Amino acid sequence: MPFDKLRANGWSESPANNRLRRFPSHHESTPTSAQHWCQESLSAHGIDALTGIIAAHTTKQQFAQGGVASIEKLTGTTWWQNRSPSVTVDRKTDGYLKVLNRALTQANSLIFIDPNLDPIRHNYREFHRLLTPLASRAVKTRIEIHRSLCRGDGPARTFPTETDWKASFAVLGNTLRSQGISAEIFFWDDFHERYLITDIIGISVPAGFDVSGKQNDWSTWGRLGREDKDKIQRLFDPAARLGSLKGRFSIGASV
Repeated sequence: MPFDKLRANGWSESPANNRLRRFPSHHESTPTSAQHWCQESLSAHGIDALTGIIAAHTTKQQFAQGGVASIEKLTGTTWWQNRSPSVTVDRKTDGYLKVLNRALTQANSLIFIDPNLDPIRHNYREFHRLLTPLASRAVKTRIEIHRSLCRGDGPARTFPTETDWKASFAVLGNTLRSQGISAEIFFWDDFHERYLITDIIGISVPAGFDVSGKQNDWSTWGRLGREDKDKIQRLFDPAARLGSLKGRFSIGASV
């Protein structure tokens, strides 16, 4: 479910999809029944808020908490009805971090696609904050940043050299290096759409990853279907469109 936090009693899915999250036990003994697993989920809820817990009907009868839902009556549950494929976020870094928390803590691959992403521009000055939460992860995340080779629009646009672009990304690279994070930067023919593509979710980000100084400057992000997510990822795969790729280099740790 997009943007939702969900721990399900008895839920199973292929590990290859990276949709299951490890979480420490909150009881001394290992759960041995559906009731015990439901209680474990409720205990975890006190540490990291859950959207809901799906349980068998007989298990649900033992728990009065509204967050526990019977799988047989799931569609009538308020939190299930309130789930949405989109979310409206104020264009501030704190809002981005709140929405992206699950992806930043779980995804093994993060592909930021924004034709204007430029760390030295004032409106992108906080972009590094979207990456620094990755420093504490035991498994390092593959980070890619895709932007247009040109800077600006229309007749006034310019085409900085690789040296110019390396200078623009130098401060971000130093920040990432100090935290043991690396990223690869890709430069393409001019494009306009903006996305975040990960191995667990694809998100359309209409206004990109810059921040706004205006109060309540809202942007609506939407979850991509699997087919569209894969299509966008292929469009920014150097092996698939080598002729449109104009340059690339790495920044951060081990660079």
